[in-house]
Amino acid sequence: MKEKLLHLTNRQRLILAVSFAATVFIALLVYITGGTPSVYANLMYVIIALVSASFGKRLGLIQALFGGLLIGPSVNYMLHENTFYGGISNNWMIRLFIFSVIALIIGYFSDSSRKNNHFITNLLTHDNITNLKNLEAIKREDVKDPAQRTIVVVSVKNYEETLSFFGYTFGNQIVTNFADKLKEALSKFENTEIYRYAGMEFVIRIRDSAGGASVDDVINAINELDESILLVRSIPIYIELEIGIAKHDEATPILETVRKALIALRYASDNELKSNVFDSHLECHYKSVVDVASSFSSALSNRDIQSAYQYIYSAASDQVQGAELLARWLKADDTSIYPNTFVPIIEKTELIHELTSFMTDEAIFFLKTQELENFSASINFSAKDFTDKNIHNFLRKIDASGIAPGKFQIEITERILVKVDDILRYLILLSEHGVTIAVDDFGTGYSSYQYVAEMPIDLIKIDKSIIMKIGSSNVYKSLVKSIVYFCRENQITTLAEGVETLEVANTCKEIGVNLLQGYYYHKPQMTRKVHVECVCPEESSFKR
Repeated sequence: MKEKLLHLTNRQRLILAVSFAATVFIALLVYITGGTPSVYANLMYVIIALVSASFGKRLGLIQALFGGLLIGPSVNYMLHENTFYGGISNNWMIRLFIFSVIALIIGYFSDSSRKNNHFITNLLTHDNITNLKNLEAIKREDVKDPAQRTIVVVSVKNYEETLSFFGYTFGNQIVTNFADKLKEALSKFENTEIYRYAGMEFVIRIRDSAGGASVDDVINAINELDESILLVRSIPIYIELEIGIAKHDEATPILETVRKALIALRYASDNELKSNVFDSHLECHYKSVVDVASSFSSALSNRDIQSAYQYIYSAASDQVQGAELLARWLKADDTSIYPNTFVPIIEKTELIHELTSFMTDEAIFFLKTQELENFSASINFSAKDFTDKNIHNFLRKIDASGIAPGKFQIEITERILVKVDDILRYLILLSEHGVTIAVDDFGTGYSSYQYVAEMPIDLIKIDKSIIMKIGSSNVYKSLVKSIVYFCRENQITTLAEGVETLEVANTCKEIGVNLLQGYYYHKPQMTRKVHVECVCPEESSFKR
């Protein structure tokens, strides 16, 4: 009870003081008007109801006992010449009982309502896995504070891959264990509070105050968890951290500062940095990202999005065997937005389907202009393209074109290979229709011969970063040899990307690569005649 009273707000203390003062006043009215038969005694019900509803059954019962005793034996004693009047003694006891029952009933429902509200509020403001506060809690706690604050967002890399491999339940245990480690690491700092954002991302609010831990102190404590091992069910899980930091000022909503810290985190992740501090440059960068995404559809309808083709040659005959179609965004002022700028943005939205549909139409148009019998056109597919609707639309367009399905080739990246369970049935369907399937950028990090063996893969494109080094590095030359040997044994065609010199071309031929693509043979050219042709040296690795 004492602890409860200590946690009362100033407003609640005022209500309580006024209630007890009103009780004394009502007792005086009863005394002045001749005792409890006057109507003023009934005013006590109002005070009891107010206290019980506001503070619950305990304080309500105390109020009822205080009021009942005050207008019961106390008033009787004063009215009857300092002696108790026995004829009404039972009445004040009954009245005291009724006061108490009313206080308990109203207080019970008040306590129940308060518990339900607390439960609902806790659900809204706390994460149900770690029991840490969440962003809703930050929003509710966003009060004016003259002290400077800093928001730090901590993220564990590759959590999604771990989750997809081990499953949701195991993933939750990783989150819980890491949250405990983070709480332990920051427990010595009284001016910090931890919130869970999502997945393995946590928000830390640091209140800069005299004598409190500095931002550097907190960051150093967090970094002690970086590149560490977390044991979950005796399984060692490697923990690698990324950090985004943003300063908060009083004039800015706290969630806006959280957003800035998240932008800093995304930038750190995209650029393989351990940590990054938000600044106005990042705001401009991500504003341009939004601008690209918002203007893409209109650019597509205005024919600002175009396709270019780059021929693919046979290593054995140096004859053209096909072409890869690449997306180009040509602006009205004769400047370009490079594919490595707009394609990654579009891939994070549903707009990627519009781009793939457009490139399919361009492939159909391009193939109808070619006279070579064994000529094929290749376009890139994103992981998001593998849905029932998109795959069936793609096959429907091929059927309607009257062109043999074998002249169409789709390219998927190694990154998609890890999602074999999600896309395998679509690849089988495409293969059964005669569409050729190629793995692009092979050898750059996710390479797995097992994935290739499980899928209907017809062609492997060895990444430019490897091909460019085979003339000067025996290690890379041996790597290409192993890829070619594997593909030859499994009837898979090989293609070398980024062939830009005669020396590299001859080395590829010597190793046994089947097809060659690169600036040495052909630079990308626009599929249709447009007002500007943009061919840049760095574009040899651009896709779409």
